[in-house]
Amino acid sequence: MLIAGIFGVILALKSSKVLNFQLPTFVDISKQFKSGFAYFFSNISANTKDYLNTFIIGYFFSYSEVGVYDLIIKIIKMLLIPITILSKAVFPKVSVEKSFSLNKKLNTYC
Repeated sequence: MLIAGIFGVILALKSSKVLNFQLPTFVDISKQFKSGFAYFFSNISANTKDYLNTFIIGYFFSYSEVGVYDLIIKIIKMLLIPITILSKAVFPKVSVEKSFSLNKKLNTYC
């Protein structure tokens, strides 16, 4: 990720003659925190649930059973990646246009 970030900055500097970097103000930062709090909290709670399940299984069962559980969870998450990408790509269009037919098609394929 670091190499990709450095490569992206180099490309941006080469493709643009003038780049203006500005540090955000405290007011801007606080607005972003307030507007993104629900998304942040839902991410934190989902991740906590996943890791708490593994911890509880580890408390009651052996390492091999925890390993099997963790492997199954990773396989399920891997299978959900295409659906997640598709829904994240289509959601803005569906929400702006309020297109129920597009939403219905998406739910049919997923």
